[in-house]
Order: sequence, then C-alpha cells, then structure tokens
Amino acid sequence: VGKYWYKQLDIKNYKEPKVPDFCLAIVCYYPKYLKKFIKNLEKFSIGAPADIYFVHNAFEVEGFEMNREAPRDQKDVNKIREIIKNSSLKNKVLIERDNIGEDVGAQQFIFNLLKHKYKYFFFVHEYTPPVCNNWLKGFWDMFKNNNKVVALGPKLKKKNGKFTLTTTTWGIRSSFGIKHLVWPPPT
Repeated sequence: VGKYWYKQLDIKNYKEPKVPDFCLAIVCYYPKYLKKFIKNLEKFSIGAPADIYFVHNAFEVEGFEMNREAPRDQKDVNKIREIIKNSSLKNKVLIERDNIGEDVGAQQFIFNLLKHKYKYFFFVHEYTPPVCNNWLKGFWDMFKNNNKVVALGPKLKKKNGKFTLTTTTWGIRSSFGIKHLVWPPPT
C-alpha cells in the first residue's frame, strides 16, 4: 500500500468480515405456502449461521409448462415478492428465475450461482416449514463435525450401487457438489 493510502486506511485494526458458511435456499412458487413458511421461519430459530435465499420460479417459459392446479397470474408473482419483502428475516435475498426444471431447476440454479461463496447448502421448499427451534442445527453440526459427510437428507435410496437423495429437503457440501453432483436435465 502506498504511503498516501497507508495513512488513510486503518490496516492494523482491519478484520476480514465474517461470511456465513451456510446457504439456506428456499424454493418458492405458491404464496399460500410461502406465507406459512416465513411465519414459522420468523417464529423458530434456525440454530445455525446462514444467509437465506428465496429462489422464486417467477417466470413461466413456453415449452416448460407443468400440470398444475391452475396457472399463476401476475398477482401471485407480486404476492411472493411482497411476502418476502415484508418479512422480518435478516440476511435474506430474493432471486427470481425462469421456471425451467421447477424445484430441482431452482436448486441447481442457486447452487451453480453461489457454489463458490458457501461451504454448505441446505435446500428446502416453501411447503415444508420449520416446526421447532434449531431445526437446521442438526444438519449444520453433521457437516461441521465430520468431513466425510457430503450430502444429507431424510430419505436415501440405493439403486445399482448408487445413492440417490429422494426428498424435497436436503443439504450438500459445496466441494463435493462441484465435483460429483449430477443434476437431472430440466423437463
């Protein structure tokens, strides 16, 4: 650092800002489920340091429509934005994306976007709200305390010698996901 800048900056007392290791990625699409999810998220402690990303499948793409109850209108899209904006949650970010691949597409999108920023990811859907305090701490502790743990979820299947997580709530260590995670193609 040059003489001029050295005098301007307090380098001796500078501390690197602490960045959370954990990305909590919440896939959202339906306002009625998101409202309850956020209400519970505000009520119950996460129990682990995490940044919260709401991944909103906001924009329908021709050719990727799915059979749903009924197509959403712009009012529903705006309601999702409003619910997130008006929540009291800290460290929250809303990311909107084209709805290609639905939930798994949203998880893949946020993982690829942020895989170098976080050590761990935990994916959850708006229709699976937390129901107790420290609900994320168990996953956090398993990752932090055992380097051999690379992916977590409540349901694991083994077929043809390969393991598959078959759940809507799961976590992954980024370094493993970058090298080994095979995402299904969007449909």
